[in-house]
Amino acid sequence: MFSVGASLFNTYAGMRAQREQRSEHIWQAKRAMAYFDEENQKVAEAQQEYGAIVSYQIDQVRQNQLSKRHQLAYTMLESGMGITPTDSAGLMLRFQGYQDEMAARAAEAEMVYHRPKPKSMDKESLRHGIGKIREGGSFQDMAHLVKGGSELINIFRQGGGLSS
Repeated sequence: MFSVGASLFNTYAGMRAQREQRSEHIWQAKRAMAYFDEENQKVAEAQQEYGAIVSYQIDQVRQNQLSKRHQLAYTMLESGMGITPTDSAGLMLRFQGYQDEMAARAAEAEMVYHRPKPKSMDKESLRHGIGKIREGGSFQDMAHLVKGGSELINIFRQGGGLSS
């Protein structure tokens, strides 16, 4: 009788443990998805803040460059040099403006490259895994019941059934 009770208890305990393990895996998967959503929300906020900072810094760079070109042009005019769009002084200022803009764009690209980036996660495969865990649960329970039944059959065959 003890062996029959022990077999039944072992079968029930095994099924219960597997259910707990399945629910723990599902909880961990859902928590991982929630964690990644929280982290990506933080990254999105950081990206907005970082974008504003980069925009401000690049605007400051462009303003400084423009101020230097204005000072250079003012110095040229004060020295008595004339500036027209087609003479060497005008072409030099235009070229300097082009160089300054390319330097500002390069600095902006560098800053944008180093921006905070969101983490990626394949949520669809995680959801698929949760579904498979749930689908396989009934088969695991069935396997435990069959194993428990075979243990009971072995106990009855050995003569240790209910009459013992």
